[in-house]
Amino acid sequence: MAIAPISRGPSAFIERQLETLSSRDRKLLVGLVSFMALGFVSVLWYSLYTVLDEKASRVRDVKSQLEIVKALELEHAAATSRLADSESRLGQYKGKRLSAHIEEVAQKRSLDQEMLRAVNEVGSEQIGNIKQTTYKVDLKGLDYADAYGFMYELETSGYPVHIKLADFKKTYVKKVKKLNVLLELVVFQLAES
Repeated sequence: MAIAPISRGPSAFIERQLETLSSRDRKLLVGLVSFMALGFVSVLWYSLYTVLDEKASRVRDVKSQLEIVKALELEHAAATSRLADSESRLGQYKGKRLSAHIEEVAQKRSLDQEMLRAVNEVGSEQIGNIKQTTYKVDLKGLDYADAYGFMYELETSGYPVHIKLADFKKTYVKKVKKLNVLLELVVFQLAES
């Protein structure tokens, strides 16, 4: 009878140990190894799932921020376009004084020079490259139609002026109701560079 050579190494050691175990112990060992393998795979799967979910959440956040940035970019482009249009319209009236424009409007509305008492600059403020100058305009002895027609013509004439405040006072001239109007106007101009 020939003796089988004794094999050496880890696999041979494991085989020898398994041969010494009873059938019940082998089943318990297989169950324990299976349970540990299942636990390891479960922990690994949960860890990978958590990492992937976190990355997906970051991607969703970045996509929503990108959409916001794109929307803001479109708003900025539209605002820049409106600003350029406004600046070009303001450039059309460069050098034209408000008093000259008011006199034109008064003539168009057939107001006497006596009715237009004063056009005085109150102050100015510069915001960016737009200069806003405030004026007070004093009108005396107008009837209602002349007063409202003058203000309407002033606002809709295209000249960069805005009526900020209108103060009306009733007066009677020879028992005829008239209005004294004090207007506060804001004129927009391109700032001199």
